[in-house]
Amino acid sequence: MRLRSWSLPCLLVAALPLWTACGDDDPAKPAKADAASDAVAEVEAGSDAEPGSDAQEGSDTTEAAYPSWPILPAGMPLLALADPFIGTGFSGANIGAAFPGAQLPFSTAKVSPDTINDGGALGAFHTAGYQYIDPYIYGISHNHLQGTGVPDYGNLAVMPYRDGSFRASVPKKHKSRFQHANERAWPGYYGVEYDDVLARHEVTATKHCGHHRVTFAKGSAGTKGLLVDIGSVISDGRVAGAEVQIDATGKVATGQLRHIGPFSGRYGGFDVYFQVRWDRTPAAWGTWNGDAIEAGQAATATTADPTNLGLWLEFADSEPGAELQVCLSYVDVAGAKANAAAELPAFAFDQTVQAAGQIWQTELAKVEVEGGSASDQKIFYSALYRVMNMPTSWTDVDGRYRGFKGVIRKAEGYDYVTDLSLWDTFRTLNPLLVFLLPDRGRDVVRSMQAMIEDGGWAPKWAMGMGDTGSMIGQHAVSVFADSYVRGITDFDLPKVYQNLRHNALGPYQGDEYGRRDQLQSYLTRGWIAKDETSGSVSKTLEYAFNDYCLAQLATAMNLPDDATLFAAGAKNYQHLWDKDTEFFRARMTSGEWAANFNPLPWDFDNAEYVEGTAWQWGWFVPHDPAGLRALYPSNEAFLAKLTAFFENAKNEFSFVFPTAWYFHGNEPDILAMTLFSGAGQPELADKWARWVGDVNYTTAPDGLVGNDDAGTLSAWYVFAAGGLLPRPCDPGFDVVAPRFDKVTWHLPGGKLVVSAPGVSSGAIMQGSVSWNGTPLAERWLPHADAAKGGQLTFAPKP
Repeated sequence: MRLRSWSLPCLLVAALPLWTACGDDDPAKPAKADAASDAVAEVEAGSDAEPGSDAQEGSDTTEAAYPSWPILPAGMPLLALADPFIGTGFSGANIGAAFPGAQLPFSTAKVSPDTINDGGALGAFHTAGYQYIDPYIYGISHNHLQGTGVPDYGNLAVMPYRDGSFRASVPKKHKSRFQHANERAWPGYYGVEYDDVLARHEVTATKHCGHHRVTFAKGSAGTKGLLVDIGSVISDGRVAGAEVQIDATGKVATGQLRHIGPFSGRYGGFDVYFQVRWDRTPAAWGTWNGDAIEAGQAATATTADPTNLGLWLEFADSEPGAELQVCLSYVDVAGAKANAAAELPAFAFDQTVQAAGQIWQTELAKVEVEGGSASDQKIFYSALYRVMNMPTSWTDVDGRYRGFKGVIRKAEGYDYVTDLSLWDTFRTLNPLLVFLLPDRGRDVVRSMQAMIEDGGWAPKWAMGMGDTGSMIGQHAVSVFADSYVRGITDFDLPKVYQNLRHNALGPYQGDEYGRRDQLQSYLTRGWIAKDETSGSVSKTLEYAFNDYCLAQLATAMNLPDDATLFAAGAKNYQHLWDKDTEFFRARMTSGEWAANFNPLPWDFDNAEYVEGTAWQWGWFVPHDPAGLRALYPSNEAFLAKLTAFFENAKNEFSFVFPTAWYFHGNEPDILAMTLFSGAGQPELADKWARWVGDVNYTTAPDGLVGNDDAGTLSAWYVFAAGGLLPRPCDPGFDVVAPRFDKVTWHLPGGKLVVSAPGVSSGAIMQGSVSWNGTPLAERWLPHADAAKGGQLTFAPKP
């Protein structure tokens, strides 16, 4: 889901006061050193004088300002290959929207720095809080989205301060410059040295908690301390109510806040509960509430304007720094305390880093690759890492969660998750979870069932404890059906099916989220007209696909009438096919084709096509590739047009801006290369899958060609590099030549080995493809067979 964040021209972006780099500038280069970094260098020289003072000139001491940086934990080599900075930058219209901070797979706490620039923090470029080209960090907060087109979260930002700088107490004023040369990150760890604050700030994470270690630079004078900004949010969000209380020991604080973000605000926002602990008694502590600074052994602060609220801890000059732990719950304060007790019983930062690293090493090792370049391996494991950034666990250690409409439930036998970008993820991420991490795939469908039970309807784009209504289609259907046909069947299918059926057939009661636009028109005619709603072509194509998925569930339920009804609906894409132009086109309610058809321009207004062109939507019939081919005069005509689609994409490719042709940074055509196999040209599926991986992924901070969309682009790379691409709502995979000579999928059901000798050095795999020694009649592998493990072998071209 890009939500048109790509529509800002690069020249406009460059003209903004926010940034001075765009297009050809290399975002991987560290920012130029300035006065602040000079001050850090002076402190690192060991002088006791004020940074930048004349007294520092001529100092010959070489004592380091900080201890040596931590090194990667021993025995965890894959941590070095997964780079959290990939996708944190942007170039032109491409915004990966990743974040570099610390988390565990699918964890509640996602602890990451939030950045800003001199012009502010434009939401489209800060949806995950961090933008690589920004010069300032204003705090490290504890919850984030990954790869989305809309910002949210960013609660409870922790930041060191100097000389009472927090007393300005205006949000984001407690910022500091930093240099990328002074950042470190690997899965489960992030660290940065601040230029202005003269402190190193490191974080690691457990499932629910952020564990911070702050070290102040040696030889730096002035007061020093830590603040926890209760009113912090990312971009255009706000905190609508909050309180914090520090107990009499001066060692722990608890509180809650009401968060309303640009995304979560669509349903009213959610509550965040927290406990904060620190490892030493500060010299002074208290709260700030607007301009009021309160100190003492115990303090409580509430305000009608809680965007300016927080707690502060001040340390004596003799203190080198402190550890601080922030634990979250979306249920209550008791939940935050229990999460802290279970996960962080002691202050042992290095041990927390070690534990987080071991979890990531274990998860990343579930796919083993051999061969390929160093860059290929780095891109692969970074993609596999991002696959596990979302969805987000919403469950406390005791199993409780706060679901839709604020209902508190207890998850039995699964982990309740949210932040489900279904319009994107049904294509690649959800099939990958079911295949590689089936327990995680089960979490998704069980959670969506709970959303139906608590909120009334299946979600469209679940975020936090509500549905945002974002994007088009009815893709809860897609995920339920795809998961079911791939073997995740332990959810209440009759209950789920009746809910999905209602949203597909009506009649509507008026409060359904996830319902279909212009339902009666679609049911009556089989298509939606341009003069009825926006995006009429895209919606018609997606509802036809959704009908196919519903037909699979109806068949599983032994409901033949429903199966027949929805199977007929799956053919509705044919109503918008114009045989004269050979495109899916918009029609008016009169039945006439909409005027002024041009298949090349991007439909920025979503008038007919949502986030794309007629060329890109011309291949979205994932459930019926044979039926799509049959619309053309011949198989040769189909292949000629599909080839032109990719050849033109290659000839006009720009990493910075999308063209009219294949565009990997948005989802409608992301699996189009598999259509070559059904048309009898599997070597072209291999060729174009390889090309897509070659040009759309790099190791740079702007190394994703678009929003990662909650792991959708990352999951595509993992699948394609591993020799498989999913066909949603069909129980199997289109087989494509892998990127590596050997890929070993360590699956719960067995070890799947994909072998393609020489492919990473350029060998073309145009020989036979065999499964367990028997040649495949077609490039298709059933999910059930693959999940049990076996040997998939590609033969090079004779």
